[in-house]
Amino acid sequence: MKTHFINLVLLVLSTLVWNGCKKNTVPSNTAIYVPEVETMRFRDQKGTDCDSVYEDRTNCAYIDFDYPVVTTGTQALKDSVAKYVNGYLIGILTGGSPEENVKAATLEEGAKVFFATHETYNGSAMYGAFTASSGSDVVRRDSQYLSIAISGNSFQGGAHGSQTSLFATLDSQTGRKLTWDDVVKDKAAMLSLAERYFRKERAEIFTNGFDFDETFPFALPRNFALIQSGIYLQYDPYEVAPYAMGSSELMVPFSEIGDNLKLATAASSQQEDTGSAEDLFEIQGGQVVVPTFEIEVRTSARASQLLQKKKETIIVAAMFYGFPSDPKDEDETGQMGLMNKDIELSGNQRLARFEGLKFSKTELDKLKDKDFRLLINVYSGRKSSEDNLLSCGLAEVPASQFRGKRYSIQCNLIEESPNANDGPTISYALPSPGESTPAVLPLSVDCNERGELFWLGNQVKDIQALMANLRPVLEDLQKNGAKQLPGIQTNGCMMGTSGAVRDEYEALKNQLAKPTKTAAPAQPSTEPGKVKTSAKSPAPVKAAPASSSTTPAVTLNPKGEITLNGKKVALENLRKELQAALLRQATIPDKLDLKTTGETGMGMRGEVRTVIDESIDGAKWVRKKAAIEAMNAAVGKKLKTPTQLELASYQASGNFAYISARPKQADGKAIDYSKTDYAKDSKGKPFADHAIGLLKYENNAWKLLAYNIGVNTPPIEVWVKNYKAPKALFGNGQ
Repeated sequence: MKTHFINLVLLVLSTLVWNGCKKNTVPSNTAIYVPEVETMRFRDQKGTDCDSVYEDRTNCAYIDFDYPVVTTGTQALKDSVAKYVNGYLIGILTGGSPEENVKAATLEEGAKVFFATHETYNGSAMYGAFTASSGSDVVRRDSQYLSIAISGNSFQGGAHGSQTSLFATLDSQTGRKLTWDDVVKDKAAMLSLAERYFRKERAEIFTNGFDFDETFPFALPRNFALIQSGIYLQYDPYEVAPYAMGSSELMVPFSEIGDNLKLATAASSQQEDTGSAEDLFEIQGGQVVVPTFEIEVRTSARASQLLQKKKETIIVAAMFYGFPSDPKDEDETGQMGLMNKDIELSGNQRLARFEGLKFSKTELDKLKDKDFRLLINVYSGRKSSEDNLLSCGLAEVPASQFRGKRYSIQCNLIEESPNANDGPTISYALPSPGESTPAVLPLSVDCNERGELFWLGNQVKDIQALMANLRPVLEDLQKNGAKQLPGIQTNGCMMGTSGAVRDEYEALKNQLAKPTKTAAPAQPSTEPGKVKTSAKSPAPVKAAPASSSTTPAVTLNPKGEITLNGKKVALENLRKELQAALLRQATIPDKLDLKTTGETGMGMRGEVRTVIDESIDGAKWVRKKAAIEAMNAAVGKKLKTPTQLELASYQASGNFAYISARPKQADGKAIDYSKTDYAKDSKGKPFADHAIGLLKYENNAWKLLAYNIGVNTPPIEVWVKNYKAPKALFGNGQ
C-alpha cells in the first residue's frame, strides 16, 4: 500500500504546475492582475535543547512555517489570502481552540499560546518536544484564479501527531474563496464521481474490508482546488477514513466532470494554445531539443554523512509531460508523458546537468499547450537498502522557464525533521547565462538556516551589500528600455529579513525611478581581445585578483579545523573563499583533493568535500557566465542591436571555451535579419541563424579569439591550427 500511495502522490503532484498569464478578455480599461506569490517563513523556538538533533529533543517547542503571501495583485486578494492562511496556521498553534484563537490574532501571539501549552505539559511521559510546521505550494495562478495548498504537521503530545491541510481557490481579482456551489451544478453528481475515483485509487482498503459508514461517511472534502487539468481533492486523516490510513488525495479531470462544471472558464488554462513548437523550441530533424538545465541537490549534514557511510547514490529523475488535445492520448491523470531521464550522482556529486535530450516532434504536436512541463523528483539510489533514505522537494517548471537555469532542491533524511517533506521545493533559479534578468520576473534572494543572504548562489555580507549588487542589474534594465523594474522574492528567509529586504529594495527602485542626467552608456568592446562584461549582465562579474599558478589546497585536521592555502577558515566561509581562489586560476580543476592530517570525523570530511565540489561548480558557472557575456557583446555589436544568446552548447577545456548559440533580441524575440548584413550568405542562400565563438581565458579575462555568425560549418580545423585549441573542445563540431 505504501508503494501505491507514493506513486499516486507523484502522479497527482505532477499536475500541480504554475500557470502563466492568459489573454485579456475584458475591456482594456479594466485592470487585470496575475498575482505574484512569495513564500514566507516564520520560525521560532523555546526550550533548553532545541539545538539538538530532532530525535534527542525533549524540552523544546519548535515552529517552522512556510506559507504563501500575495505580493502583487488586488488588495482584496492579498487580504483574503492573509485571512485564510493566518487563521489556518494559528489553528495549528492553538490546537484549533476557539478560545485561544481569539487571543491570537497574529502568528507571534499564536506562538505564545503554543509555547505556554508546552510549558504546561512538559515533563509528562506522553509529552516532550512540541513541533508545528507547514509547507506550501501555488497550484494554479492566472488572471482568473489563485489556488494555494498548505500542508501542516504538529505534535503536542499523545500517541501521534496531527496532519492537516488547507486547499483553496480564490478569485484572482475579488479574493472570494470558491465553494462547491460555485464550481459544479449538481453536487450529488460530483459526489458520486469523486467516490468512484476514490474507490479506484484506494482499492486496497476496500479489498481489506473497509467501507464508508456513519463514522466515516464519504463526502466532498472541504479542501479542494482548481488546478491545471481538473479539481484536486484532499482528505485529511479522520475525514473519510481512520488516522492509520493517512490522508487521501485524488484528482478528477475537467473532462470527466463535463457539463456539470459550472465555471466555463475553469479549464481554460489547458485549452489555450501557446503557439507553435518552432516559436518555443529548437527543432532538429523532426526532434524537439529539450533546453539545457541543471539541478543542484543540497543535502543536510546528516544526510551527507549517511549517504557517504552507506556509499549510497542520489537519483535525479526528470519527467517531461504535457496535456494532449485528444483525450485518447491522456493517461489516468489527464496528461501525456513525453520522456523520462534519470541521472545518478555518486560520492560528493551534487549537480545533475540535463543537456542534449530530444524527443519526437510528433509527440509535441499532440499537445494543446506546446509549453510542456518538467517534473523533477530526487531520491536515494537504493544501493544499500530497498527503502528510499531521502525526503526531497519537488521541482515543477514549464519548459519555457527552465532554459539554461539551475534549480536547487533540498534533501534531508526522511526521519530528520518534522517538516522534511515540506522542505524548499525550488530555492533559487539562476538567470540564463548571457541574458539579462527579465523585467517581468522577480529577482530571487536566498537565505540559509543561519539567516545568511545569497544572491545568484553567492553569499552577500548584509542587506546593504545585497542592494549594491542589485543596483547595476536595475540600472542595466533601465538602459535597455525596461518598461518596469522587477519585483523581488525571498526564499527560506525569516519574516523580518524578508520584510527588510523588500523595504530596502523598494527604496532602491524609488531612488532609481527619479529622473537623473546620465551620460550615454558606452558601447561594450566587441573586438577580439579582452572583452569587458556586457551591459546586459544580470550581476556584475568582478575581475579576479592576479592569476595564481598554485592550485588551492584544503586541509582538515582531527580538531575539525580547516585551512585553505595554509590559512584557517570556518566551514561557513569556505565556499566563498575557495571559489574566489579558484577564480584566480587560469584553469579551474575538475576535482580538488581534501588533505587530512590524522583521524578526522567522517561527517566533517563529507561536509568539507561537499563544499569543495560545490565551490568548483560555482567557479565554473561564474567563468562560463563571463564567457557567454563576452560572446554576447561581440554578437550584439556585429548585428547592431542588443542581443541575448540562446545557448545551444558550451564546452570548456583547460582555459579554452567554445560557444554555439542562437542570437535573439534583448527582449527574447527573433532577430529580423533583413535589417542586418546577414540576410543572405555570400552564395545568396538564406542566413543560418547561428553564432559560434572560440575564447581563451588569460590575464583574468576572456579573450575572444574568433567568432562567426551565420556559418553552418564551424572552421574547427582552422581554429585548432591557428589558436592551438584542443580539438576535443569542439565535440562533433556542431
